[in-house]
Amino acid sequence: MRAHTSSILSLDFHVPKRMIVTVSSDNTIRLWDSQSYDQAVEFSSPIDQPLSVAAHPILPIFSCGFESGTMRVFDIEKNCLSDEFTQFNKPLRKLKYSPGGDLLVAVCEDGSVALHSVRRQHLP
Repeated sequence: MRAHTSSILSLDFHVPKRMIVTVSSDNTIRLWDSQSYDQAVEFSSPIDQPLSVAAHPILPIFSCGFESGTMRVFDIEKNCLSDEFTQFNKPLRKLKYSPGGDLLVAVCEDGSVALHSVRRQHLP
């Protein structure tokens, strides 16, 4: 059985793909099948600790905030990183997509907030 080896820091449900996305202090991001509870995909980030995650409500993507302040967008179908944004230099503590999926809000540890347009490839 696969599992995180340390505390889970954040999770979100990707309803269209029936997946649960988790990030852990073991420096991994994992996608789990929400029906079988089996691990489907694992990403490792040994240098930059993932802290927060937000699954898009419609598109097959999720975004992850990291200790460095970097936000990365992952493609679930291709199992790869699709975009990376580095406008913050402090940890990204919270990410959240709007209910319609048009916007992504990123909240930095210092209280800074950025709105990203999904229609413009997540540009702030």
